[in-house]
Amino acid sequence: MTIKGILARFAALYTGLVAALAGTRYFLDIDGGIAVDIVILGLSIYAVCWAFGRENGRYFEGTEKAKIVVGFIAISVSVQGGFLWLAVSQSSGQISGAAALFSLGLVGVVHSVLIYLFVGLAKRPLLKQGVITA
Repeated sequence: MTIKGILARFAALYTGLVAALAGTRYFLDIDGGIAVDIVILGLSIYAVCWAFGRENGRYFEGTEKAKIVVGFIAISVSVQGGFLWLAVSQSSGQISGAAALFSLGLVGVVHSVLIYLFVGLAKRPLLKQGVITA
């Protein structure tokens, strides 16, 4: 699997899971917490990183990890920004643009830290299972 392949898989999986969660929250009128969003982010990262390790018999080497982390951050912020834009456009002026940008920035910072951690942690099970070597 290539770097583009893992980024495409992450984009599809993460966007699909976030959209499914947003739809469920909307139709069931549930106020969501950040914990479910973090679980979706973590599961998406683990799934694609495990697939990369299994298909390639190795984990990220050299600059690959940096490219993956930056790509995951860009995808995450883009997805969150898209859903935020939908929320702001449907709010009839109840959500200010400045508040929306601040919240997107905050989500970007939190997701950046979590993505870096999750990409690093996804390697451990692959090492334990003997799929990859250190």
